[in-house]
Parts: sequence; C-alpha cells; structure tokens
Amino acid sequence: MEETLNRITEIIEEFNSSNNHNPQGLLDMGRNLSSNLFFLEKFRIESHLNYETVIYSLKNQDWKINAAINEAKIKVPELYMLRRTMESAESVLGMIRTEISWIKTEMNNTNIHG
Repeated sequence: MEETLNRITEIIEEFNSSNNHNPQGLLDMGRNLSSNLFFLEKFRIESHLNYETVIYSLKNQDWKINAAINEAKIKVPELYMLRRTMESAESVLGMIRTEISWIKTEMNNTNIHG
C-alpha cells in the first residue's frame, strides 16, 4: 500500500510542478494515476472488511454500535486515510482530464482558425 501511495504522490507532485504540460505527459499521468487508484482500491476494500470485522466482533461482545464503530475507527485508521487520499487523488485526476480537454479544444480551434 505504501508503495502505491508513494507513486500517487509522485504523479500529483509532477502534475503540480508545472502549469505547462504536454498532452502526452498529461495522458501518461492520468493513466498512471487511474491505475494506481485501482490498486489502492484493493487496499481500501481490505481495510473496510477489517473495519466491519471489528464492529461485528465487538457487537457480539455486547458493545453498543456507536462504541463499536468508534473502536473500529481506532483499530483500522487506514480506512479513513485511504478514503480521503483516494477522494483527493480522484479530484486531481479530474483536473488532469479537464486540462486534457482544454488542450484538445485549443488544438481544434487552432486547426480551424490557423
């Protein structure tokens, strides 16, 4: 998981390092970010199962549901971290797509008027 998070961080840092990306570079960043988000989803699913297992186990020990949920959040902190990281990375991916679309529009307008 740490390796995948590091790759995602590198892609986002590369995207943020410049305001003038070439189209192929953006496509590569988008493809790599999407692929790494897919792999990170596997870890998120595993964390969610662990989280649910903690809640189920504690409920069977007569814990109140709110207390069991709070304990699960403590025992499986990576679930929250993964969810927030993935949401943020998906926002960056959306911005990469927007920039690709903008470049495509600019290229089309240049070809029509140029």
